[in-house]
Amino acid sequence: MAKLRLSITIVTCFPADFAGKNVSQLLKDLIEELSENEKNGTQGPDRLQQIREKTLTFMSCRSAVMAGGHLSQEQMTGLVDQMRKENLPFTCPHGRPTLLCIPLSELYRKFDRH
Repeated sequence: MAKLRLSITIVTCFPADFAGKNVSQLLKDLIEELSENEKNGTQGPDRLQQIREKTLTFMSCRSAVMAGGHLSQEQMTGLVDQMRKENLPFTCPHGRPTLLCIPLSELYRKFDRH
């Protein structure tokens, strides 16, 4: 017979980035994601580090600006400033690019400026 482990955690605060989001659903999704990872082999001496990384990746993804989201000029400037401070600002946690280099010649071509 399987043992049932029950623990209760009370969340008293969360990052400001999650204001206006369904934090209850976010936590349920995180628990589900971590449970799946436990079943699929999060083990060994670095298990706690793996769980931390997976949690941080999950939370950063969920707090990200989604496609079509609107930002103020101040928010955009803040994001660029934060990216400049990071070691690897060129991809999101999933590996998608955050910056693209478009040659000036291509911009001229696209806007019919020869």
